[in-house]
Amino acid sequence: MNKQLEAYKEQLLETVLKYLKMVNPDIKIDTMFNDDGYTGILEQIRGDINKYLNPANFTAEIIASTHSFDPDDLQLQAYYAIITLDNFDTWISLLFKDAVNINTFNVHSKNNYSFSEKLAKLSHTWKVDDEDHVEEHISSFVQAIINTTPMYKKGNLIPNSYMKFNDFGYIISKLKKLTYNYNYHDIKIDSSLITSRSILVDGYYETETVSVLDTLSPRTRVLVEELTLAQIINKIRTNPQAYLSALFELLSNETFLKIKKSVLFENPRGNKKDALNDRDLDIIYSAYKGLFS
Repeated sequence: MNKQLEAYKEQLLETVLKYLKMVNPDIKIDTMFNDDGYTGILEQIRGDINKYLNPANFTAEIIASTHSFDPDDLQLQAYYAIITLDNFDTWISLLFKDAVNINTFNVHSKNNYSFSEKLAKLSHTWKVDDEDHVEEHISSFVQAIINTTPMYKKGNLIPNSYMKFNDFGYIISKLKKLTYNYNYHDIKIDSSLITSRSILVDGYYETETVSVLDTLSPRTRVLVEELTLAQIINKIRTNPQAYLSALFELLSNETFLKIKKSVLFENPRGNKKDALNDRDLDIIYSAYKGLFS
């Protein structure tokens, strides 16, 4: 969610700058955030904002007479964008109330948002019977978030493609059934999960050993280390948000998939439907990127 909201802030800023750079080409910064955090762009352009995008010049009467409410009017787009940006956290609070926690009301802050515990209802969702409908146990807001989550295929973003809520409900139901697959009881997340890769060092390729555990986030590693996949899935009942996030990260991990993908796709003692496939992994990766990362 944080990545999506920060990306939206960048889109708003891009709209503002597209207009302001026409009147002031000396503006050098063009992003809201970089690796060091907030870039200070809003302070740099505040003088131009006050001069060219002053609310006093955008009353309803002026917009109607001067801009004709033209959606292609670049100045009008920039005005709406800066109003949204300057009041971003207020809008989030008003729209979603207690559905989203805001750490601090400051548009400059990164990783500023989180779903409230009572919102997601993932605990109840995970515990419902298989024949029950997932959508009946998840709030309409979360359904909306899921329906606006970008879709990926084999790790690549699919332009203008979004997850359907039915996809999310399908994958939740399927994950429960994976515990019937003996392969998922045999895959243990420990130090034995290693692979190798070639790296270029001083003009020569050398082989480097890579451990799956070392490629996981610290939070996920603590949760899954020394557990089997089946045990991780069963633990989702105890802490759905933590373990579902950890499972989605693990099943989106390139190193893990390099080692175990073929095993994940098989169910030698049962129905192959109780095994993952490429489409499932695409949904899991998309959900992990959009909802949990």
